[in-house]
Amino acid sequence: MVSTALAGDFSVGQIWSYQTRDHEAESKLTIVQIDRREGKEIIHISIDGLRIKNPQAPSGYGSDISHLPISPKALKASVTKLSGQAGILSNYKEGYQIWREAFDSGQGGFFTISVAESVDYLEQAINQ
Repeated sequence: MVSTALAGDFSVGQIWSYQTRDHEAESKLTIVQIDRREGKEIIHISIDGLRIKNPQAPSGYGSDISHLPISPKALKASVTKLSGQAGILSNYKEGYQIWREAFDSGQGGFFTISVAESVDYLEQAINQ
């Protein structure tokens, strides 16, 4: 399904369905923060309902990503349906703070690929 979301349609607390990886059809993402830094809009999301291979997790798999920075264009291309509004946001602030310090020092960036591709990338990085 092609998204009809526009950049201005995103706001903190929104829960979205998105084009997931095949084995994570029930996964959802939540917008936890929106930044405008150096003339760029960056949307920060958390994702749950995942099955990420992670050798450090007790079960061998992780089920969520607490912080992922992404461009509005990549997010727009990924979301399929606004599913709800979060009352309480996930614990993303520690990851956000680490990202912000790296970004402000020129060492951090944000994803410009789809959410599913970003999850794949992170899973590969965890398992290297």
